[in-house]
Amino acid sequence: MKFSIIIYPITNYLNNLLAHLTLLGTPFILIPFIVIIESISLIYGSTFFIATGFHGIHVIIGTLFLSICLIRFYNIHFSSYVNHFGFEAAS
Repeated sequence: MKFSIIIYPITNYLNNLLAHLTLLGTPFILIPFIVIIESISLIYGSTFFIATGFHGIHVIIGTLFLSICLIRFYNIHFSSYVNHFGFEAAS
């Protein structure tokens, strides 16, 4: 995502983009939990959990970060040229 999306008045595009990214991140959080529950009893369950655990944490934090940006966008916390670090870090 570009920083210019916030500066220029393309608010409908940014709103839809953040909402879709948050919705697309949710299955990436839920599906690995199902796989981990099924494979925890197998001999390679703990190795699989460690390998996918870091990616799962990454996806959870990213989805939460984008959700916070979406809430801030709905509450009009982004102005023309200030308070964009959170959005830049999330994107």
